[in-house]
Amino acid sequence: MALLALALRDPLPSASAAARIPWWAWSGGLFGAIFVGLSIVLVPQLGAATFIALLVAGQMLASVTFDHFGWMGLTQRPLDLPRLIGVALLVGGVVLIRR
Repeated sequence: MALLALALRDPLPSASAAARIPWWAWSGGLFGAIFVGLSIVLVPQLGAATFIALLVAGQMLASVTFDHFGWMGLTQRPLDLPRLIGVALLVGGVVLIRR
């Protein structure tokens, strides 16, 4: 990334422009770095299939939670039986892949 930034020669944002960016916008870089670091450590230990299965299951659980509570301006969609069964099947799939 640093080499690409140098090659493109984009100027750094001014301090006033950086201060106008919301606090949560900075989290993308932090969480991205954490994800890459954890991937490097966990894939050799868990295996690629288990890692990806856990990744997808975690994202699905988070999205069902976001829908249920209507977080981030989403339309509220309560957790009903079909969604609960889908979550259970997803978690069961992770368990089977992990074995």
